[in-house]
Amino acid sequence: MVSIILATISVLAPETLPAVTELVNQRINSLGRAAYSGIDPEFTACVSGISADVETGRRSARQWLNDGGGPPAQYCLAIGDFAAGFPKLAAVRFTELAEMPNAGSDETKSRVYASAALSFLDANKAKEALLSLKSALNISPDLSDLHLVAAKVYAANEQWEAVVNAVGKSIEAGLINTEGFILRATAHRALGKNRQAAEDIVQALKREPENLDALVIRGELIQGGIEIRARYEQVDTPN
Repeated sequence: MVSIILATISVLAPETLPAVTELVNQRINSLGRAAYSGIDPEFTACVSGISADVETGRRSARQWLNDGGGPPAQYCLAIGDFAAGFPKLAAVRFTELAEMPNAGSDETKSRVYASAALSFLDANKAKEALLSLKSALNISPDLSDLHLVAAKVYAANEQWEAVVNAVGKSIEAGLINTEGFILRATAHRALGKNRQAAEDIVQALKREPENLDALVIRGELIQGGIEIRARYEQVDTPN
Protein backbone atom coordinates (compact mmCIF):
# COMPACT_ATOMS: atom_id res chain seq x y z
CA MET A 1 0.00 0.00 0.00
CA VAL A 2 1.31 3.41 -0.95
CA SER A 3 1.04 5.85 1.94
CA ILE A 4 0.61 9.59 1.60
CA ILE A 5 0.93 11.26 4.99
CA LEU A 6 -0.93 14.46 5.57
CA ALA A 7 1.05 16.46 8.09
CA THR A 8 -0.56 18.16 11.07
CA ILE A 9 -3.49 20.31 9.92
CA SER A 10 -4.22 23.54 11.71
CA VAL A 11 -7.94 23.97 12.26
CA LEU A 12 -9.20 27.43 13.05
CA ALA A 13 -11.40 27.78 16.09
CA PRO A 14 -15.08 27.71 14.99
CA GLU A 15 -15.80 31.26 16.08
CA THR A 16 -13.18 32.59 13.65
CA LEU A 17 -14.64 30.93 10.57
CA PRO A 18 -16.77 33.23 8.39
CA ALA A 19 -20.38 32.11 8.21
CA VAL A 20 -21.79 32.14 4.71
CA THR A 21 -25.51 31.87 5.24
CA GLU A 22 -27.10 33.31 2.12
CA LEU A 23 -27.39 31.27 -1.04
CA VAL A 24 -27.58 34.48 -3.03
CA ASN A 25 -24.18 35.60 -1.77
CA GLN A 26 -22.73 32.18 -2.49
CA ARG A 27 -23.93 32.35 -6.05
CA ILE A 28 -22.67 35.89 -6.53
CA ASN A 29 -19.27 34.97 -5.12
CA SER A 30 -19.08 31.87 -7.32
CA LEU A 31 -18.79 34.14 -10.36
CA GLY A 32 -15.39 35.25 -9.13
CA ARG A 33 -13.99 38.73 -9.63
CA ALA A 34 -16.63 41.10 -10.96
CA ALA A 35 -15.64 42.76 -14.21
CA TYR A 36 -16.68 46.28 -13.18
CA SER A 37 -15.66 46.29 -9.52
CA GLY A 38 -13.67 49.41 -8.74
CA ILE A 39 -14.68 51.01 -12.04
CA ASP A 40 -18.17 52.26 -11.25
CA PRO A 41 -19.31 52.98 -7.65
CA GLU A 42 -22.93 52.52 -8.70
CA PHE A 43 -22.08 48.99 -9.83
CA THR A 44 -20.90 48.09 -6.34
CA ALA A 45 -24.10 49.51 -4.88
CA CYS A 46 -26.13 47.56 -7.43
CA VAL A 47 -24.53 44.23 -6.53
CA SER A 48 -24.96 45.00 -2.83
CA GLY A 49 -28.65 45.53 -3.51
CA ILE A 50 -28.91 42.11 -5.12
CA SER A 51 -27.10 40.59 -2.15
CA ALA A 52 -29.59 42.18 0.24
CA ASP A 53 -32.73 41.26 -1.73
CA VAL A 54 -32.30 39.53 -5.05
CA GLU A 55 -35.64 40.45 -6.63
CA THR A 56 -35.55 44.07 -5.51
CA GLY A 57 -31.93 44.24 -6.62
CA ARG A 58 -32.77 42.84 -10.05
CA ARG A 59 -35.52 45.43 -10.50
CA SER A 60 -33.10 48.19 -9.55
CA ALA A 61 -30.48 46.84 -11.97
CA ARG A 62 -33.04 46.69 -14.77
CA GLN A 63 -34.10 50.26 -14.05
CA TRP A 64 -30.49 51.40 -14.00
CA LEU A 65 -29.95 49.72 -17.37
CA ASN A 66 -33.08 51.37 -18.80
CA ASP A 67 -31.86 54.71 -17.49
CA GLY A 68 -28.64 54.42 -19.47
CA GLY A 69 -26.39 52.61 -17.00
CA GLY A 70 -24.59 50.91 -19.87
CA PRO A 71 -22.29 47.88 -19.53
CA PRO A 72 -21.96 47.98 -15.69
CA ALA A 73 -25.75 47.97 -15.39
CA GLN A 74 -26.11 45.03 -17.77
CA TYR A 75 -23.41 43.12 -15.92
CA CYS A 76 -25.18 43.76 -12.62
CA LEU A 77 -28.50 42.62 -14.07
CA ALA A 78 -26.85 39.43 -15.32
CA ILE A 79 -25.47 38.84 -11.81
CA GLY A 80 -29.02 39.29 -10.54
CA ASP A 81 -30.31 36.72 -13.02
CA PHE A 82 -27.64 34.27 -11.91
CA ALA A 83 -28.29 34.89 -8.22
CA ALA A 84 -32.02 34.40 -8.76
CA GLY A 85 -31.41 30.96 -10.26
CA PHE A 86 -31.54 31.78 -13.98
CA PRO A 87 -27.99 30.91 -15.07
CA LYS A 88 -28.77 30.43 -18.77
CA LEU A 89 -30.39 33.86 -18.96
CA ALA A 90 -27.38 35.29 -17.15
CA ALA A 91 -25.00 33.57 -19.57
CA VAL A 92 -26.81 35.00 -22.58
CA ARG A 93 -26.77 38.47 -21.04
CA PHE A 94 -23.06 38.21 -20.18
CA THR A 95 -22.28 37.05 -23.73
CA GLU A 96 -24.23 39.90 -25.31
CA LEU A 97 -22.36 42.34 -23.09
CA ALA A 98 -18.92 40.92 -23.91
CA GLU A 99 -19.64 41.39 -27.61
CA MET A 100 -20.53 45.08 -27.23
CA PRO A 101 -17.91 47.54 -28.51
CA ASN A 102 -18.21 49.61 -25.31
CA ALA A 103 -17.95 46.66 -22.92
CA GLY A 104 -14.59 47.88 -21.63
CA SER A 105 -10.94 46.88 -21.73
CA ASP A 106 -9.74 43.51 -22.98
CA GLU A 107 -9.42 42.28 -19.39
CA THR A 108 -12.96 43.40 -18.64
CA LYS A 109 -14.31 41.62 -21.71
CA SER A 110 -12.42 38.47 -20.75
CA ARG A 111 -13.91 38.53 -17.26
CA VAL A 112 -17.39 39.00 -18.72
CA TYR A 113 -16.85 35.97 -20.98
CA ALA A 114 -15.58 34.07 -17.93
CA SER A 115 -18.80 34.94 -16.10
CA ALA A 116 -20.73 33.64 -19.11
CA ALA A 117 -18.73 30.40 -18.97
CA LEU A 118 -19.47 29.89 -15.28
CA SER A 119 -23.14 30.65 -15.84
CA PHE A 120 -23.34 28.14 -18.68
CA LEU A 121 -21.72 25.56 -16.38
CA ASP A 122 -24.37 26.25 -13.76
CA ALA A 123 -27.00 25.69 -16.44
CA ASN A 124 -25.37 22.34 -17.34
CA LYS A 125 -24.26 23.66 -20.72
CA ALA A 126 -20.66 22.46 -20.76
CA LYS A 127 -20.06 22.93 -24.49
CA GLU A 128 -21.37 26.49 -24.43
CA ALA A 129 -19.17 27.17 -21.39
CA LEU A 130 -16.15 25.97 -23.36
CA LEU A 131 -16.93 28.37 -26.19
CA SER A 132 -17.21 31.27 -23.73
CA LEU A 133 -13.92 30.28 -22.13
CA LYS A 134 -12.20 30.18 -25.52
CA SER A 135 -13.48 33.68 -26.23
CA ALA A 136 -12.05 34.89 -22.92
CA LEU A 137 -8.68 33.25 -23.56
CA ASN A 138 -8.52 34.57 -27.12
CA ILE A 139 -8.73 38.10 -25.77
CA SER A 140 -6.51 37.78 -22.67
CA PRO A 141 -4.64 34.45 -22.70
CA ASP A 142 -2.41 35.42 -19.77
CA LEU A 143 -5.10 36.81 -17.45
CA SER A 144 -4.54 34.97 -14.16
CA ASP A 145 -8.23 35.22 -13.21
CA LEU A 146 -9.07 32.78 -15.98
CA HIS A 147 -7.04 29.77 -14.85
CA LEU A 148 -9.45 28.35 -12.27
CA VAL A 149 -12.42 29.18 -14.48
CA ALA A 150 -10.67 27.23 -17.22
CA ALA A 151 -10.08 24.28 -14.90
CA LYS A 152 -13.80 24.13 -14.06
CA VAL A 153 -14.83 24.32 -17.69
CA TYR A 154 -12.29 21.73 -18.83
CA ALA A 155 -13.39 19.39 -16.03
CA ALA A 156 -17.02 19.69 -17.11
CA ASN A 157 -15.90 18.70 -20.62
CA GLU A 158 -13.66 15.88 -19.30
CA GLN A 159 -10.53 17.44 -20.78
CA TRP A 160 -8.38 16.17 -17.95
CA GLU A 161 -4.90 17.12 -19.15
CA ALA A 162 -6.17 20.65 -19.71
CA VAL A 163 -7.50 20.69 -16.12
CA VAL A 164 -4.07 19.73 -14.79
CA ASN A 165 -2.39 22.45 -16.86
CA ALA A 166 -4.91 25.12 -15.86
CA VAL A 167 -4.56 24.38 -12.16
CA GLY A 168 -0.78 24.43 -12.53
CA LYS A 169 -0.98 27.92 -14.02
CA SER A 170 -3.24 29.00 -11.17
CA ILE A 171 -0.67 27.76 -8.65
CA GLU A 172 2.06 29.68 -10.47
CA ALA A 173 -0.10 32.81 -10.30
CA GLY A 174 -0.67 32.34 -6.56
CA LEU A 175 -4.44 32.06 -6.96
CA ILE A 176 -4.96 28.40 -6.08
CA ASN A 177 -7.70 27.41 -3.64
CA THR A 178 -9.24 24.23 -2.26
CA GLU A 179 -11.50 23.79 -5.27
CA GLY A 180 -8.53 23.97 -7.59
CA PHE A 181 -6.72 21.13 -5.84
CA ILE A 182 -9.91 19.06 -5.86
CA LEU A 183 -10.34 19.67 -9.58
CA ARG A 184 -6.78 18.57 -10.26
CA ALA A 185 -7.17 15.54 -8.02
CA THR A 186 -10.24 14.56 -10.01
CA ALA A 187 -8.30 15.01 -13.23
CA HIS A 188 -5.37 12.97 -11.98
CA ARG A 189 -7.70 10.16 -10.96
CA ALA A 190 -9.30 10.18 -14.41
CA LEU A 191 -5.80 9.95 -15.90
CA GLY A 192 -4.94 7.00 -13.64
CA LYS A 193 -2.49 9.01 -11.52
CA ASN A 194 -3.76 8.19 -8.05
CA ARG A 195 -0.60 9.18 -6.22
CA GLN A 196 -0.68 12.68 -7.70
CA ALA A 197 -4.40 12.83 -6.90
CA ALA A 198 -3.61 11.97 -3.29
CA GLU A 199 -1.03 14.74 -3.10
CA ASP A 200 -3.65 17.23 -4.30
CA ILE A 201 -6.16 15.97 -1.74
CA VAL A 202 -3.50 16.48 0.93
CA GLN A 203 -3.29 20.12 -0.12
CA ALA A 204 -7.07 20.48 -0.24
CA LEU A 205 -7.53 19.04 3.24
CA LYS A 206 -4.79 21.24 4.65
CA ARG A 207 -6.93 24.18 3.62
CA GLU A 208 -10.35 22.76 4.46
CA PRO A 209 -10.16 19.65 6.64
CA GLU A 210 -13.92 19.12 6.49
CA ASN A 211 -14.42 19.65 2.77
CA LEU A 212 -16.87 16.94 1.73
CA ASP A 213 -15.66 16.62 -1.87
CA ALA A 214 -12.07 16.18 -0.72
CA LEU A 215 -13.07 13.64 1.91
CA VAL A 216 -15.04 11.62 -0.63
CA ILE A 217 -12.06 11.47 -2.99
CA ARG A 218 -9.80 10.63 -0.05
CA GLY A 219 -12.08 7.67 0.75
CA GLU A 220 -12.04 6.49 -2.85
CA LEU A 221 -8.26 6.72 -2.97
CA ILE A 222 -7.94 4.72 0.22
CA GLN A 223 -10.14 2.03 -1.30
CA GLY A 224 -7.80 2.06 -4.28
CA GLY A 225 -4.74 1.39 -2.14
CA ILE A 226 -3.56 4.92 -1.35
CA GLU A 227 -3.53 5.70 2.36
CA ILE A 228 -3.88 9.32 3.41
CA ARG A 229 -3.40 9.68 7.15
CA ALA A 230 -4.19 12.94 8.92
CA ARG A 231 -3.56 14.37 12.37
CA TYR A 232 -5.70 17.31 13.42
CA GLU A 233 -5.09 19.87 16.12
CA GLN A 234 -7.18 22.87 17.11
CA VAL A 235 -5.52 26.25 16.78
CA ASP A 236 -7.05 29.29 18.45
CA THR A 237 -6.32 32.52 16.64
CA PRO A 238 -5.88 35.79 18.50
CA ASN A 239 -8.85 38.19 18.52
